[in-house]
Amino acid sequence: RLKTPQGVRKWIQSKARPRRMSDGKIIWDGITLDITEQKNNQEKLNTLSTRLTLATEAAHLGIWEWDVQ
Repeated sequence: RLKTPQGVRKWIQSKARPRRMSDGKIIWDGITLDITEQKNNQEKLNTLSTRLTLATEAAHLGIWEWDVQ
């Protein structure tokens, strides 16, 4: 995670690798992605899943899937 100059917290994913140039110098090639939305969505999904589990356990309900085919 990082904090932008505006104070906003962001999740990033970075990948990089060294590459040797013909003159012997080493440079880094890489990419950085903003994955904040993905992280936020995963957190919401985890929260909803936990709430559903608690509700079904408290109500003594069962959940199942049925593939008619």
